[in-house]
Amino acid sequence: MNRKLAFLAGLIVICTGLNAQETNLEQSKKFFFGVGWSNLQRTGDFLGSFDFSFLLYENPNKEFGIRNSILFDGGSYKDNGNEHSLFSLSEKISFEKITSNSLFRYYAFLQGGIGIYGNKTKGYFENPFAYNFGVGIGLDIFVEKNASIFFDYAFLYNILDNKFYGDKYDPKFQMGIRYYF
Repeated sequence: MNRKLAFLAGLIVICTGLNAQETNLEQSKKFFFGVGWSNLQRTGDFLGSFDFSFLLYENPNKEFGIRNSILFDGGSYKDNGNEHSLFSLSEKISFEKITSNSLFRYYAFLQGGIGIYGNKTKGYFENPFAYNFGVGIGLDIFVEKNASIFFDYAFLYNILDNKFYGDKYDPKFQMGIRYYF
């Protein structure tokens, strides 16, 4: 337990140091809050998602940034005739670029998370938990200085009942709005 706390404290110190390298704080889009709708295209709908993000690193010329996002989503997950209700909390690390005219932000990301799920035979808080991991790409289109419409496309692997569900990844399409501050 002490190693985990030491690792977490070290990670916070590193992230704070990277964040301190910001040079132009007035024009930086350091944080955002997003609300969206998402769909697991192969298996069923994820009803909604919420995410909060903060900038970890941005080079002085604003040519490249690394962002950390915390994503909460939930909905139904269908596979082989079984329907599960699934709620997950995921971490997304994205590598981004905002265009010079500040109209677009495009990015690639890595995602991983843990969740709870329930079905006809399993309660939400019974073991085992659900897990997901994957990669994806995304685009923000700024409709105002601090507001955007976003589109994400990810390739996720889901683990339920301690086994991979489905025979391959689940394509996930997500869209919504984000407010930067």
